[in-house]
Amino acid sequence: MGGAGSCNKTYMKKADGGFTLVELMIVVVILGILLRIAVPNFIALVRNYRIVGQTNDMVISFTLARSEAIKRATPVVLCRNPSAVSGTFSCSTGSGGWQDGWMVFVDSVRANSSDQNQWNTGEAVLFVHGPLSGDNTMLGNSVTSSNRVTYTGQGTTTNFQGFTVADPRGGTDGTRLICLSQAGRTRVFSDGRTTCPGNI
Repeated sequence: MGGAGSCNKTYMKKADGGFTLVELMIVVVILGILLRIAVPNFIALVRNYRIVGQTNDMVISFTLARSEAIKRATPVVLCRNPSAVSGTFSCSTGSGGWQDGWMVFVDSVRANSSDQNQWNTGEAVLFVHGPLSGDNTMLGNSVTSSNRVTYTGQGTTTNFQGFTVADPRGGTDGTRLICLSQAGRTRVFSDGRTTCPGNI
């Protein structure tokens, strides 16, 4: 029984924790904006790392071929070969790019001119590289560099050559030019140029 001194107490129900629909919509909009900013930058970062890595792979192949030629005092050849990773050793002929793969071998069988600059049974294969990823291309900029590069036993090359590595972006960001001098030195340019300078 309530007396005169009793108090009526009013209780308020505490709201359940969580987000309202409006709050969720605001979060979704903010995430969408952030993704639109972050995703293109992330894709560009991946492409940059990829083209730098592929360019370095080719430069390392040149360096290996030159050092082995000097060490062995025997010509060493780097040539296009899309089948090298599967164990089929031969140099590609005709038109085509280096993006399908290449190999480095000691050109020790040179008795006949037809044997020179071509892989022959028994010649040591030093390195093979598989196809480039990311739809990237690698093209020789001259007739002689379209299929092979030969280092003499003194570490020099047969001629002045250039190689262009490119991804689908093209332009300065998506292109690297590898220049190879007759002395065997390599230099990489990332300023969008398409021809090698006279001094490397």
